[in-house]
Amino acid sequence: MGITNIGLSSNSTEYLRHVLAHIQNLCAKAAEEGATDKHQQIRVVHWLRKLRSQPTSNCTWLKNVLEYANVLLHMLLEGVSDRGAFYENAAPRSVSSTSEIPEPIRGAVGVVEKVNKQIQTQEQDDQWEWQRVWKGAFDKIRQQLRVKTEETETLTIENKELLALVAGYKKALDEAERSQRELEAKHLAEIENLRAVHS
Repeated sequence: MGITNIGLSSNSTEYLRHVLAHIQNLCAKAAEEGATDKHQQIRVVHWLRKLRSQPTSNCTWLKNVLEYANVLLHMLLEGVSDRGAFYENAAPRSVSSTSEIPEPIRGAVGVVEKVNKQIQTQEQDDQWEWQRVWKGAFDKIRQQLRVKTEETETLTIENKELLALVAGYKKALDEAERSQRELEAKHLAEIENLRAVHS
């Protein structure tokens, strides 16, 4: 059962969970029966964690993860892992040339390498895209912050000028009121003097 038969329907994510659970069960069973070594078990668990951590919201990405999981399951079912295919840099055991490697093993390993390369390339593309998006967003926010800072500084200067102008008007008004009071007091004093003279 492969991903080409099921398509990328709404059940694809559930199918992926089923495949990964099946792989985990096979690995645990092989460990209990002593049919696998500790290094191979660690490698399978590592790949399971990596596959489970992959995002599945993108159809293309989900297809790659499904293909990788199917190949890993196929290798476990065919016993390919017993020949060292789980080790990225391991040479085939008891095989003197690549022409003596059984075709299913070479095909499975080739698909694993191809899918692994696709995932690594996608990871690099996603990392570059996120850096580009975040850098663009950061530059935009920084530009907006600079504009806001300039506007705030301008408003602060204008506010100081207005406060100085208001203080000047208030001072002038106080002086005018004081002069008016002094003039009124002088005028009243003159009136009182005139009354005193005529009386």
